Amino acid sequence: MSQFDLPEAGCRGPANAVIWNGQGIRPAGSLGPCPQLGAAPQHNGSNFVTISPYVAGFLNMLPLPNLNVGQGINPVTGQTVGDIFTYPHSETDTENYGQMRVDHTFSNSDSFFARYTVNDTLQAVPGSYPGLLTSNSGRAQYVTLAENHIFSPNVINTVRISYSRTTLHSAEVGSTGQDGLPNYLNSTLAFPMMSTGQKFVGHFGVSGGGLGGGWAVSLGYPDLSQSQNIYTGSDDVFWNHGKHAFKFGVLFNHYTQPLNLPIFVNGFTASNSNADFLRGYMSSLQETPPAANTNRDYLYNTYGFYGQDDVRLTHHFTVNLGLRYEFTGPIGMLDASTKSFAFRNFLSDAGSCVGQGKKDKRRVRWRPSGMK
Repeated sequence: MSQFDLPEAGCRGPANAVIWNGQGIRPAGSLGPCPQLGAAPQHNGSNFVTISPYVAGFLNMLPLPNLNVGQGINPVTGQTVGDIFTYPHSETDTENYGQMRVDHTFSNSDSFFARYTVNDTLQAVPGSYPGLLTSNSGRAQYVTLAENHIFSPNVINTVRISYSRTTLHSAEVGSTGQDGLPNYLNSTLAFPMMSTGQKFVGHFGVSGGGLGGGWAVSLGYPDLSQSQNIYTGSDDVFWNHGKHAFKFGVLFNHYTQPLNLPIFVNGFTASNSNADFLRGYMSSLQETPPAANTNRDYLYNTYGFYGQDDVRLTHHFTVNLGLRYEFTGPIGMLDASTKSFAFRNFLSDAGSCVGQGKKDKRRVRWRPSGMK
């Protein structure tokens, strides 16, 4: 894990400290030099910047660069190549799964099976600096019930119902000084979106190359959650009649997709350069309003119908003909407060509620017997 263009020791100081870029006459009482500021850090001919109180707390948490120090910008390409901080890290992934199946034969013409599968995953992704990481976890569960019924030697029916549920969680975590890691519970962070003493769980670093770098600061998110529930029912009929092997079937899926994505609940900012970052100048700011409801629950159905015929023209030649039609019903969203639904057409309505869409598939095919 590496971060480029970190402020060097000469670029740091407390709130309201004056940082000199190392060119021209040094301002009285200034710190530095800080060549990462460039020739005109304030774009007005001055050779210094004043550290903003909003930034001072972040500087206290930032480690010093430990690789290619002093080589921040390549003067030919303008790209960031130095002042890198890097540290050894490992990413751990854990997966556990299990499956259970039960088969039962009621008679010579009726059989049944049930199957349950569960899969748990856990992933720890290291962050930009020691003590920061993203914790991802998920669980997938699948339940299937199926019954086969033989009506005659030439007619078989299969009915199947199933339920699947997938959940994903992601949260950014910051250490509090345990096990020799940095303490990100910094009461000096005067950032507008953070309460005093709130733990920093985000990330910060160069957002793009170019002269003077470019800094982005994300205060992280407490927990992102996404789930998907699918209820499925299907019925398939197989009928052999002379040279024909007919197949007919229907498929129904009901989807519910609840999610909560407070990505910008703690805010995200970006600055165009190191100088702007130190001054507290932002080129962009994104924040989820405190009263915003980031919960969503989307619901929709899909339907499918098909018919197929395998015609054996000769012992060595079979033609496969089929027609399948699938479509998606209106997409609805369950309102978290009123438990009501609303629909809209994505193609004609520019509103912000929900939408609908349809699709169909038709195909005719043939395939000689034995070929794939």
